[in-house]
Amino acid sequence: HTIGKLRELNNADKPWFLYHAFLAPHQPIQPAGRFANQYPDTPEGRYTALVAQLDDAIGRILEAVDRTNTMVVFVSDNGGTNMERNNNSPFFGRKGEMYEGALRTPLIMSWPGIIPAGKN
Repeated sequence: HTIGKLRELNNADKPWFLYHAFLAPHQPIQPAGRFANQYPDTPEGRYTALVAQLDDAIGRILEAVDRTNTMVVFVSDNGGTNMERNNNSPFFGRKGEMYEGALRTPLIMSWPGIIPAGKN
């Protein structure tokens, strides 16, 4: 649905904003079979497969966006749960707590030609 909407927006000759929220990686940890088959059938393997599935979906969305004229922002709402995998390292804490592992989240902004690649 999002990719179809992006194609429509790219063809419109006016500014637009699109918000796409992913559930992954979040409970329930249920990656699609084509991703699950690439990793061990363990809690950590399923979590990793779900992250790979998320990465694939983001890649397909980025391919559909006119990258010469669009800023893309990727952000998470909180740190990981650390249930399936310790995914907040090197920070202590997890989702729902008041430690850095719960509060520090990724923020990635990309706009080729406007924001230099690799800028911190």
